Amino acid sequence: MAGGRITSLGRGPGSKTKQTSTTPWYKRGKTLIISAGALAAAILGILSLWDRIFPPPDEDLARIESVHIIKRTPLTGFAGGGIGQDLPLAPVINQGGVGRLGILPLPTVPAQAASTATLSLKPTPTPTPTPTTASPTPTFTSPTPSPSPSSDSPTPIATTPPPTLSPEVLSGISSISEEYISSVTEQAPMRPYAPPASVYAARSLVIEAVDEKGEPLPPEEVAIELAQALEEVESTTSPEGEDPLGWTVAVRVDLEGLAQVPLLLTWSLDGLDVPDTWKAENLAYRVVGASPHDAGVAEIWVPDLKRASTYNVNIKLSFENNGLIADLRPLALPDSGPVQGGG
Repeated sequence: MAGGRITSLGRGPGSKTKQTSTTPWYKRGKTLIISAGALAAAILGILSLWDRIFPPPDEDLARIESVHIIKRTPLTGFAGGGIGQDLPLAPVINQGGVGRLGILPLPTVPAQAASTATLSLKPTPTPTPTPTTASPTPTFTSPTPSPSPSSDSPTPIATTPPPTLSPEVLSGISSISEEYISSVTEQAPMRPYAPPASVYAARSLVIEAVDEKGEPLPPEEVAIELAQALEEVESTTSPEGEDPLGWTVAVRVDLEGLAQVPLLLTWSLDGLDVPDTWKAENLAYRVVGASPHDAGVAEIWVPDLKRASTYNVNIKLSFENNGLIADLRPLALPDSGPVQGGG
C-alpha cells in the first residue's frame, strides 16, 4: 500500500515463550503399572526375608531335640516313675508373635506305681511297611549336651539304627501283667538283687519277655535271661542286695502337627563289646501329643557295663502304628563317674 508498511506479527528469534509439557494419557497408565510392579516386588522381597529370619514351624514332625547324661546312679535310686506309660507333655506356646517359643511347665511324672509292664525285647526284623504318616529322615548327629554333674561325654561312635519292633511283639508287651512281673522277680536267679531294682528291671529291662508271636515266655526262662544280663553290669552292694549301676539320661522330645498320633521312645546299647542281651531295644515311654505343638522331657536309666570299651546309647523315636523311625540320636557313655542316689 502507498505510504504504508506491512508489519510482521510473527515472533522474532529473540522472543521467549512458555511451553507446557503434557504426558500423553497412555503413557500415564504405563507409569502407574511400572510403579505398582516395583512396589509389589519390594513387598515380596520383604516377605521372603521375613520367612528366612522367622521360618514357619515344620508340620507333622517328631524329633529328639536333646540327649544328655544327668548322673550315674544305682537302679534303686532312679526316679523313673511312669516308665512304659505315656510321657507327660506340655503345649509349646508362641510368645509375642515374633517366632520365639516357650513351653508351659511340665506336669510331675507320676510315681512308680502299679503300671503296665515295660519290657526289653530282642529286635525282630520285619519288612518296612508303607508309611502312613510323613516322618523326617533320621539324623545321627548328637546335639551338644547340656552341663551335667558327669564329665564331658565322648564323641559317639558310628551307630546302626536298631530294627523296628513287629506288631506282634508290641501287642505282647501290653499283655504283660503285674502278676507275671512278680513271678519273674521271685525266681531264684533274681534273688541276689535288691527288690526295688529287681522289680524295675523286670518291668523295663527284660531281654526276652515275649516270643516272636507276642506270647509271654515262662517266668523261669525270663528270670535266667534277666539275671545273665544284669551280671554284665557294674553294681554296688546295699543292705537289700546287689544294686546295678547305670546312667540317668534326659531326653527332650518335640512334636508338631501330630496330635493323637502315638509314638514310642526306645533305647538300646551298641559298641564293640556290647553283649547281645543289651543290644535289644527297650521301651521307655509312649509319646502322644494332645495339641498342635507339644514337648516333654523323659528320663531313662541305661546300664553301666563292666567291660571297658566305648558304648553308645541309641535313643529312638518311632511311630507306633508302623514302626517307622521319626528320629534317632546316639550318645556316647562315659567310662566312669561318681555315684549319686540309691540306698
